[in-house]
Amino acid sequence: MAEKLAERRRAVGWTQLQLAAAAGVSRSLVAAVEGGRHTPSVSTALELARCLGGSVEEIFGGPPAPAARPLLEPLPPGSAVRAVRVGDEVVYAPLSEAAGLSEAAEGWLDERGRLELFPQASLEGLLVAGCEPSIGLMARLLPSRGPRRLLWAPATSRAARGALLAGRSHAAAVHGRPGDLGDAPETVERLLLGRWQVGVAFRSGQAVSLEELARDGAWVAQGRRGAAAQAALGRALAGAGLDRGLAGAAAGGHVEAARLLLRGAARAALTIGPVARACRLDFEPLETHAVEIWLSRESLSEPGPQALAELLHSAAYRRRLSAGGGYELA
Repeated sequence: MAEKLAERRRAVGWTQLQLAAAAGVSRSLVAAVEGGRHTPSVSTALELARCLGGSVEEIFGGPPAPAARPLLEPLPPGSAVRAVRVGDEVVYAPLSEAAGLSEAAEGWLDERGRLELFPQASLEGLLVAGCEPSIGLMARLLPSRGPRRLLWAPATSRAARGALLAGRSHAAAVHGRPGDLGDAPETVERLLLGRWQVGVAFRSGQAVSLEELARDGAWVAQGRRGAAAQAALGRALAGAGLDRGLAGAAAGGHVEAARLLLRGAARAALTIGPVARACRLDFEPLETHAVEIWLSRESLSEPGPQALAELLHSAAYRRRLSAGGGYELA
């Protein structure tokens, strides 16, 4: 990558300063990329390539990616993605909106929607889909590199379960009322993590009933269609005699819903007890849900899934989870 960028710049007769000015970046950044000391972001790589009259693949392309498919729905060209090998394929998912710059992408989708890997990108690790917030804690307690690293792909329980059963992930975090999760096929190992409550969170001292939220048309940060938490809200509304849903929009998960509430973008948020507690929000529970980690039995011989199974039973993980509150551990 470093040699290709420098060669292309010299071919058009530009200095590093001229390229930096054209691309709207610093000369030191151009020098760092050419010196192999920095990997540019997707947007910066696209702009540098445009200024030099070439394609990102031509100038920055890493090694060819193997056959790849999205974890869930297709993503638009230019998307930065996390990617990991699952079986004989590579599966990719978008960067978490909540992660900001704390996540490093393995690659991006070119203008045709094909996966392109960054140089030195590693496809080792295990992919866990789901909305369980402690997956982030799992990732921090496991190695950040190598086959035992964990990549978290936020998804509803239904979507996470579907991805696992379709062979697009190593594990799925699912939740629902005890007994509602149904039977898993013999190819799946089920580990009960514990229980927590689904409910509606409010800023301190501002809790009201579902009836009042509905009457006022209050904006509520809710779950995605098909989400287990959204189903719980639907049952609670029906139990209160309310035949219509609450006003509001779908958040990307339990944590994002709470953040929307904290930012003042909603009057209430559909979330879970541990998140409400961590954000110091008032919380009105609706249902108690069991939380399970489903693992592909076929992958249990691999280092990543093995490490995850061991971690879930470890004292280090359970102590940290208990310290946050809101969990009734199995």
